[in-house]
Amino acid sequence: MYKFYLPNLGVTVSLEVEDPNASAEMKFEGEKPQVRLTRAELHGAYGAFGHTIDTWATPIDLHCALVTAAQSDRRFEFEMTEGQIDSYDPGIPPDAIT
Repeated sequence: MYKFYLPNLGVTVSLEVEDPNASAEMKFEGEKPQVRLTRAELHGAYGAFGHTIDTWATPIDLHCALVTAAQSDRRFEFEMTEGQIDSYDPGIPPDAIT
């Protein structure tokens, strides 16, 4: 499980996965206006490796999108309350053909 808490908005975004590269539907908790604002900011935002976010995301992509959003709007500053992202590793084996 990965949880991202945005204290300035009182919103928690969670992804029910164990692997930071696994995709899951984003779950939002908080007051409706702040949740709407957070959803709108994330919709179409870029995650890691050029992935775009819709209603589903990976923890790595969500982390990247929130870091980018927080750079221009402090309301989107966040802390991870569950799970940890150490690096943006796509998890592709070195000998894989991509």
